[in-house]
Amino acid sequence: ALIDGNPNKIRLATLHYDAWQQFEHDPDSALAMLDEGMVLAEKMNELWWYAYYMYWRTEAFIFYISDLNQGLDNAVRTTVEVRKPAYERFPAKGRVYRVLLDAYVFRDPIGYEDKIRQTIHSMEHDIPLDMDTRCLLQARRSQMANILGDYDQAEVEAQMYLSMSQHSAFRLMHAYEILADLAYRRDNFEQAVEFANAMAEQSRL
Repeated sequence: ALIDGNPNKIRLATLHYDAWQQFEHDPDSALAMLDEGMVLAEKMNELWWYAYYMYWRTEAFIFYISDLNQGLDNAVRTTVEVRKPAYERFPAKGRVYRVLLDAYVFRDPIGYEDKIRQTIHSMEHDIPLDMDTRCLLQARRSQMANILGDYDQAEVEAQMYLSMSQHSAFRLMHAYEILADLAYRRDNFEQAVEFANAMAEQSRL
């Protein structure tokens, strides 16, 4: 995009970075930038960029604007989009499915249990996943077992998540957070404190 000096290509490649800088303190402005990216990508017939900005709109709705209805709607539409043949090699396809999974889990994990299981199955068997997406998928498996009250299975899945997360202090912190919550729910307060301390230690790295 930077080689030929095309201003539209440059804008398309940098809008996400501009939006990312706004997520925490002005998510509505960030969303407007993502919308601009979608419009520009469609105008330029850049399908992968179009889906990329659709994906980030879902992230914005769920994690920064806290609009789970819009997040789920956008996640479903994005997933339908990336099922088209043009996206067979789309590198962010796994992340699209992961944020769809998040939308179901955070919106209504009991009501969407079947769809959650279907999405997990698709991710495990049909979609190429990068390492971070594999880790998050494992985290959601533990969280779903927790929600359904199967604490033994939730711990098994959480320990696997912990093992998979050795490459990332952030993921380790999240894994210890899940394990601390599970220990607390099982009235194992000493272990909960140990996991909480381990989480705090990772946060300082």
